[in-house]
Amino acid sequence: DALPIYQTNEAKVVTVQKIQDFNGDGQLSGPFKAWDILNTPNGLALSDQGQNRILLFDTQGKFLSQIAKEQQGDTPFKEPSCLTLDPSGNIYVMDTWNGLIRGFNTNGESILKLDLGGKSFYGPRGLVFDNNAFFIADTGSHRLAKVNLDGALAGAWGTRGSGKGDFDNPYQVVTDGQGHYFVVDRDNNRIQVLDSLGHFIREIRIGAAPTAETIDPQKKWIFVSRS
Repeated sequence: DALPIYQTNEAKVVTVQKIQDFNGDGQLSGPFKAWDILNTPNGLALSDQGQNRILLFDTQGKFLSQIAKEQQGDTPFKEPSCLTLDPSGNIYVMDTWNGLIRGFNTNGESILKLDLGGKSFYGPRGLVFDNNAFFIADTGSHRLAKVNLDGALAGAWGTRGSGKGDFDNPYQVVTDGQGHYFVVDRDNNRIQVLDSLGHFIREIRIGAAPTAETIDPQKKWIFVSRS
């Protein structure tokens, strides 16, 4: 399949050549199984579900270091999924089956372990930091949720279904920084756009199950991968 690119403010679509799966041998890093990849101030970060770690590369793809068991401490990752940054360049990852948002500074040191227990999360995968809060694509509970830095649940929107504002296995969420949140609504074959209060704005029909997305630095285009 081609890789679709959608404008963030309208339904126009163009396509580019398919990007091959980013799985395999990362030379010094060893074999890995990628889930998400993120631009960082120093290059790229990749969540590796094969070995439950985060790999760090420079902009040319050269392996630099990893956030492995030593940095993770007494609670090793159980399926690190989506990655996000704060304005200071700290990396956050959704630790799916521990039900944690984990944060690490630019030296790979742990700075946050935010427990999502008791808030009805089930297998959350999507994560984006925006306006001093985390927006979460809560896959198993079929909703978009907002969690403050103190761990308080500030909002949750959606239920399982196919209507406006409903979800069926949401995988990922990104933002344009203007209060719009683009949610990969995987099994409804679409991207849903919601505002910061969870109100439905519009949908982008994909035609096949979307599995991941990213937004360009100018916030004009959404890149979507499909199964």
